[in-house]
Amino acid sequence: GPKTRANVASIGGEAPVLGGQPSTPVVSTPASGVAVSLASDSPSGSAISGAGQISVGKFALAAAVSAGATITGLEFEKVGVVSDTAVNNLYLADESGVVFAQFQSLSFGKAIFSGLNLMVNAGQTRYVTLRLDLATGANAGNTIAWKLSGVTAGSAAISGIPVQSNTLTVTSVSNPSLAGVTWNFNAVGSSVDAGTTGVMIGTA
Repeated sequence: GPKTRANVASIGGEAPVLGGQPSTPVVSTPASGVAVSLASDSPSGSAISGAGQISVGKFALAAAVSAGATITGLEFEKVGVVSDTAVNNLYLADESGVVFAQFQSLSFGKAIFSGLNLMVNAGQTRYVTLRLDLATGANAGNTIAWKLSGVTAGSAAISGIPVQSNTLTVTSVSNPSLAGVTWNFNAVGSSVDAGTTGVMIGTA
């Protein structure tokens, strides 16, 4: 009730939300500029070698209530022992899963996405997921993570960077061999005996 909410507020917390949790993680809006943080549902666990568009990090970009911002550039740094050559392509996807940018050549562990046009309205939060294509030759057991180290948003002040994704471990999966089927055929004569039934002409 009101007393409970007042008590929670007095100790600097937030009153619980009744009726279930919101489907989108709640991010505090900054007093000014754009605040960057790692989304609470950012991927963790493993990355399969040879797989495409693996989600490796999800980042939140929150704009102040006083003004929105347009994100025009994002800079990422690779962390871990996976080599640059094992990363074939990098992608940026929005909260709807739509890819809006691609980066093809990782150099010295850095990927700079420029020329973006990601609008963050005042008081709102946008979520950006970094994806990658991992080469088949990536060694199992190697680790990889990504640090969002730079955000360009015009004159808007940026807070919260650098912020690092969860660490993923490379795993490999062998393609199961297809089961072989051997067919044994019985010879069939050139003549046909009308009315004959139950004649086996082949087995698997």
